[in-house]
Order: sequence, then C-alpha cells, then structure tokens
Amino acid sequence: RVRSVSTEFYLPAVLRARTYLHRPNRMVRMTLNRRSIMLRDKHTCQYCGSRENLTLDHIVPASKGGGFTWDNIVTCCSRCNAKKGARTLKELKWSLQGGLPKVRFGKGSVALVRALQVGWCHPSVRCSATAAGWMNGAARTPKVLPRHP
Repeated sequence: RVRSVSTEFYLPAVLRARTYLHRPNRMVRMTLNRRSIMLRDKHTCQYCGSRENLTLDHIVPASKGGGFTWDNIVTCCSRCNAKKGARTLKELKWSLQGGLPKVRFGKGSVALVRALQVGWCHPSVRCSATAAGWMNGAARTPKVLPRHP
C-alpha cells in the first residue's frame, strides 16, 4: 500500500505480461555518485584491497586537472588517500588493483519502465482507466479487462 496525505492505493506485488515484451538494447544511465562508485569497486580500496574506512579518491588529483568522472574516481581507504595526497600514481609508483576502472552499464528495459509510468498496456489486453492510472494514484486497484475481437 502507498499512502499520501489525501489518498491511499494498492500496488501490485507482481506484474505479469501475457506475451513477451521486447527488451530494447538501450543502455541504462547510472548516476555518478558515491554509492555507484562503491558498488562498481565492490567496496574495496583500489590501491591496497582494504574494506575499512573507505572514501573516494581522484586518480589524477583535482589540483592537477583531474575531474569528477567515472574513469578518474576510485574507492580508496582513508590511509591510502592520506598517503597519496595530491600526487599521481606515477609519482608514487603505485598501480590500481585490476587496472583502470571499467565502466559497465547494464542493459535494462527502459521502455517497459517508461510504459508502466505512463499507464501503457500491451495490445493483447484492453486497459481500463483504473489500470492506466494506478501508478499515478488515480485508482485503488488496477483492473485489466480482456480484449474482445
């Protein structure tokens, strides 16, 4: 159940498609933030392998022109971050465990998510107004009516 100040409605626990819905080959865009970097690096310091007191570090320091980009930010423990300071890996003769970070974006069903958000229904069913509006809170329960030939 989802509740707001003025209304309450139910969301289905499972959505079932009656026919196969094609998954587009579009890439899902991930937001560049602390959580995403930590997930990409598996919550491990990319210099020593530690999993404690983790922070983020610029491979090329910001003071030397390094930006906040996917390929310039890594997960780093506070000890390695303090040792590294504003120096480059070349100056310290350090290397990253596993090489430079590889940014991999999983393929997702972006079209399906967008279709559900606007209340789209598959052509094999005829949607009632409540089925189309359940995500907007317009209805209490979704109803899908069978399509007549």
